[in-house]
Amino acid sequence: MKRNAFTLVELLAVIAILAILIIIALPNVLKMYTNAKKDVFLNEVKTLYKESEKKVIEEATNGNKIDFISSNSPTALNMTGHKIQYCINLINNKVSSISVSDGKYYVVIPSIDSIDQISADNVLEGGYENLSCDSNNYGEGNHLTQSIYGWALYYESPNGGYPVIYITDKNSFDLTNQSNTTLGGVSINTITHNGELYYLVTNEAQFNAIRYKLDGKFLQLNDITITNYLSPIGSTVGSEWESVPFSGYYNGLGYKLIVEDMNTSYVGVNWALFPLTNNAILKGMNVSFPNGLYSGSANYAAGLVAVATNTNISGCFVDIRERTGIVQYDAGLLAASASNTHIIDSYAMGALEINNFSSELASYGGIVGRIENHSVVERTYAVVEFFTMYEGEPNIAITSSLTGQRSLGGIVGSKDTSSYVGASYYDSSFLTFQKNGYGIGKSTSQLKQYATFVNWPFR
Repeated sequence: MKRNAFTLVELLAVIAILAILIIIALPNVLKMYTNAKKDVFLNEVKTLYKESEKKVIEEATNGNKIDFISSNSPTALNMTGHKIQYCINLINNKVSSISVSDGKYYVVIPSIDSIDQISADNVLEGGYENLSCDSNNYGEGNHLTQSIYGWALYYESPNGGYPVIYITDKNSFDLTNQSNTTLGGVSINTITHNGELYYLVTNEAQFNAIRYKLDGKFLQLNDITITNYLSPIGSTVGSEWESVPFSGYYNGLGYKLIVEDMNTSYVGVNWALFPLTNNAILKGMNVSFPNGLYSGSANYAAGLVAVATNTNISGCFVDIRERTGIVQYDAGLLAASASNTHIIDSYAMGALEINNFSSELASYGGIVGRIENHSVVERTYAVVEFFTMYEGEPNIAITSSLTGQRSLGGIVGSKDTSSYVGASYYDSSFLTFQKNGYGIGKSTSQLKQYATFVNWPFR
């Protein structure tokens, strides 16, 4: 009898043979697929290397010096269609280190002399969290989460484990050609940058001289300690204090300004490093008051600015660990009151003391007491503790209540409907409640974790 079909046993045998062949071949096929994806990523890294050196040379011909390029900074390369993040250091127009990830693979070469060093051996499996940069350029901490307009946010830091914002644009200004002049009788060097005159602040006397050029532009070039009874910048002494607003530009470039001694002889004034600002830019200021800010009574009190109007504050830090005096109206660690002001990528640590003599409408905040008239506070955090002398009992931490119509917030005490508070956290281990206030409470351990900040809307 003639047979026209396979038997079941024969079919099963064929299927078994095919399965064995697939099992043998599959690893090689998968390896080829993986290698192909790695090759695509490797080519992207090499393209970044070439485009970085091309860009830095082009910028140099236009008089601009670039020693850092990242995927989220103004120096970002035009890599349309490439879902990668990167940070690249350059020395003398040559790439000196490169760190790149596409979310699945990453390459980190801390020291590179040639594009030939970029090979398949450098490609490792891992996401964006593996990006790292040279700590000499980006401050302490290993992990660069994002670079935002010249700032880098780190979640590993020497600051008690809380994140620290570091300056990454210290070399944006060419300090080669300096001239000398006097300001308020104090000798000070200057540079010209993009057609603008900048004063170079390097010591206590020069910082104190800012009051003689309140609309000037200033760069701080090193750490400065103030020991000689500093009067707030913009204030003059007559029959009483008269605050004149600072309307210039001050870039601390991340260097420390340690104010050991403030003039506390007068009461009923605006107390801050800058009592008033109007149309001002404050950037990269790292200010601390190891002995407290003031000891008397103030209308508005803060570490950086008492009353800010039309002001841009970015990348600034204020530390007032010692409790301050009595505040009559609004108070905050960074600013007391803000109108049409933008506060971003900044943080503060410290304590404020208030009492029953303050206004029933007063507002207190970890970053700023009150914001209004289209003000914005975003990407900030505060570690703040409030104390009260209510009912004659001094130094009682506010943990559950606040009398009258006073407002208190971990980030902002109060705001009007035109203003906005976003992506900002306060340490709820120190401040356990808010009253009409704004900010998202996080525990100390949460504020020391990268995961808390990974979803911040970095630009």
